[in-house]
Order: sequence, then structure tokens, then C-alpha cells
Amino acid sequence: MTRKVSIDIAKGTGISLVVLGHLIDYFGAGLIGTYRFIYLFHVPLFFFLSGLFFKEKEGVGDCLKKKFFRLFIPYLLANIFFFAVEMVRARLMGDAYDGNMSWSDLMYAVLGLWPVLSMLSRPTWFILILFRVFIIYKLLQLVFKGNKIMMLSVCVLAGVFGALFPIEKYMIGQTLAALPFFSLGHVCTAEIVDNQRIFSPVKCILLGSASAIALLFISRIQMTNIAVNVYGSVPLYFTGAIIGILMVISFSKLLERWTIASKSISFVGKYTLPILIWHIFVIKVLFTLVEKGLGENGGALLLVLAFFIGIMAPIGLSLGFKKMKSWMS
Repeated sequence: MTRKVSIDIAKGTGISLVVLGHLIDYFGAGLIGTYRFIYLFHVPLFFFLSGLFFKEKEGVGDCLKKKFFRLFIPYLLANIFFFAVEMVRARLMGDAYDGNMSWSDLMYAVLGLWPVLSMLSRPTWFILILFRVFIIYKLLQLVFKGNKIMMLSVCVLAGVFGALFPIEKYMIGQTLAALPFFSLGHVCTAEIVDNQRIFSPVKCILLGSASAIALLFISRIQMTNIAVNVYGSVPLYFTGAIIGILMVISFSKLLERWTIASKSISFVGKYTLPILIWHIFVIKVLFTLVEKGLGENGGALLLVLAFFIGIMAPIGLSLGFKKMKSWMS
């Protein structure tokens, strides 16, 4: 299947919002209104986009094998690396790391049986949940013999249950809450989302603008954060997420016609996984090295630098790794 430029733009937009949201959440960047707005939909957006490319003809074994290497192994390695960094930092600074946690706790964390151990690896929870969702959805496909409506119905019920009863143990709540958006993506398909007639410029302007206004209103009364099982009003949780997805898709279709934006944002969209894994680490390094030098007057400049470095540095790492692999092969 050829890459859909508008979907890469949607991915690039989504991962940029993830970086901005984490700057606000983890590094105290203010902008609380922006934070509430972003968190209504940015995580559901990625489950939706992942569902667009669900392969119906792929067997359970092949699906498990591919997703194990593409999702779980990067998730595992990232957690091991970041936990090692935190442990070394704690030892060098002479303080205990997060209580009395040790290496024996790591395996529980990477299996989702324990809270994520390091701030550096907190964003990787999404990768674990996406890995689970792929497997669950493939099993649902077998049970319902590929009936999309039945699969979507079951996923919606699971999502409602997960939002009403946000079970922390084993990250069950997050897993259930993610299923409806993945299934919705599968039902919609990449071809429909990429259809120029359905998403004409005029429709995209109207849909995108109306969606943004609706989200601004919802963000004033609704707080959502799937990562920590916070869903607020369940109807508003689903409404805000769906409206946000529609907004991003609409504006992505418009940006597709703007060559500069199309090339730059779609380029970012091709590297969502490395950005997700590495952006907190590189931003943390930047804050450590630069913050004292800039002082209080450099807050805004530091925020802008952190945003762009949080996106571009992981891309550079990914490209460097690919280059190194080509040299070694």
C-alpha cells in the first residue's frame, strides 16, 4: 500500500502535539488551556490512524510476530535504556532512584504489570497498549469472522467500560479505552480518509473550523488524559476524541495542498515512533544543559528550542541508526 501523504501529515501533526503536550505536562510550560485542548484527542488520534492500516488478511501469528518486533522490542529496549540512565544518574548523585526500585522491577514495568519506572520512558506506554490492541483486535476478527460492525460494537462497549471503570492494574483501563478508536480507523479505512471528494477543500475548511471551535468549548469543561486513566465525562471523552480526529484529518487534507507544509509535516509523520520514544530524553538533556544559562528571561526561547529539538533530534538519531545499519550490512 502506497503511503498517504495526508495521513503522514496527520501523524506529523499528532506527534507535534504530543511533544507540546509533554512540554506543558512534564516541564511546567504553562498553557493549561492548550494542554486541555490537546489531551482531548491526540492519543485517540494515533489509535485511529493505526487502525486505518489494520491488515485483515494477516494471520494472528504473523501479526504477533511483526508487532512484537516493530512495537514491543523498541518499547522494551527503550525502557531498559532509560531505566539504566536513571539508575546511573541516581548513583552518581548519591540519591535513591524513585524509592527503592531495582532492576528486578523492570520486567514488571515493561509488561505493563507495574507503573512505568522512569519519566524518560513514560510516553512509551502508548507503544505497549498499541501492541496489545493489535493482538486483541486480530482475535476479535477471528471471533466475528471479519464483521466490522460487530467488532466496532464490541470495542465501543469495551471502551465505555474502560472509561467508566478505569482499572489501573495491568493498564487494563487504557487498553480498553483505546479499542474503539482503533476499530473506528479500521472501519473508515485509509482510502476513505484519503478520498479527495469526501474531504474537498471547502468541506475541510468547514469541518476543521467547526471542530476546533467545538473542541475549545469542550476543553473548558472536560479533562482527559488516557495515560493516567482520566476520562472525565464519558460522553465528552468520546465526543471530544472523535471531533479532534475529524479536525486533524480535515486540516491535514488542506495542508496536503500546501507544498512546503506537506513535505515538512509529512516528513515528521514518518518518524512518529522514534520521536515518541526519544523526545522526553532529548528535551530533558536540553533543559539540563541550557536552562541555567538562559535564566528566567529565556523561558519562552527554551520552550521553542525544546519543541523543535524534541522533534528533530529523534529524527536525526533514527536516520543515523539507519545509516549505520547500511554501513554494517
